[in-house]
Amino acid sequence: MRLEKILRITGKIELLTGMHIGAGTETTQIGGVDNPIVRLPKDGNPYIPGSSLKGRMRALLELYLDKLEKDGNLHRYKGDLCKDEFCPICYLFGAAANTEAPIGPGRLIVRDCMIDESLESNQRIKRESVGLPYTEEKTEISINRITSRVETGLRKTERVPAGAIFNLDMSFRKFEGDPDSLLETLLKGLALLQRDAIGGSGSRGYGKIHITDLMVDGEAASLPEV
Repeated sequence: MRLEKILRITGKIELLTGMHIGAGTETTQIGGVDNPIVRLPKDGNPYIPGSSLKGRMRALLELYLDKLEKDGNLHRYKGDLCKDEFCPICYLFGAAANTEAPIGPGRLIVRDCMIDESLESNQRIKRESVGLPYTEEKTEISINRITSRVETGLRKTERVPAGAIFNLDMSFRKFEGDPDSLLETLLKGLALLQRDAIGGSGSRGYGKIHITDLMVDGEAASLPEV
């Protein structure tokens, strides 16, 4: 297989609502939040892991393209079971080495999205944060539907506040013979993500985003309709 080119896809991800991508915790601290967010060890800033972004895009595209397996598992290349000659899921996200798929490596590389510290709007959010940088605490309770009584105590979820802006950075590898539609499918994945949510508790309003300043190999681009 001959690699023709690698396209760089960049842009900005603006949070329209607070975002929570959990870091997990092994201990509970008195007075601390129950659900901390992922942060960079070097400076404590939050970020969007490339794995989270890529995984959500894949899940949305599989639903959109009717590629979800009947058992609910992710779509995978399994020899002649994938009838699509240029299956966009297999090509974009790759196939496991043990399947001996002849399609080569996955075309999509998604890097961690770092918060853009050069923006004054982000610096303002950082200054106004209580505790760790770029932080807000969302307090939630569980209420009985019949009695309207609180069923559980207050729980605090750490979020990145609305208005925070992250740098989007992806690469798209185009090999000889690849259909041009693969790039369009990738952009549809971003458009679906903008309609959906990133991180946890999306059904409760978390993680709504807006993608701006989208560039494909240095040229302005726009997201397709989905």
